Amino acid sequence: MCACHHYLWRHWRNAGLAGVNMIDQIKDYLRLPSAKELAAKELEMAHRKLLVALSAQEYAKRMGDYHLDRIKRLTAYLKDET
Repeated sequence: MCACHHYLWRHWRNAGLAGVNMIDQIKDYLRLPSAKELAAKELEMAHRKLLVALSAQEYAKRMGDYHLDRIKRLTAYLKDET
């Protein structure tokens, strides 16, 4: 057994997969996911995208507040100068 096969065998053995037929593993890997699995994956992706959108929304809100404060400050400064 070469070193790479030995590593894979040790890894499968440690993971509890030594008794599972390798062809069955390949079949499981290549099979089409069920509708429930696809829905769960899509739900997870929706949660991730929501977090990204909420972060972007928070950033945009703070940037808007920053620019409004800047406008107020500069307007007040210009009024005081005249």
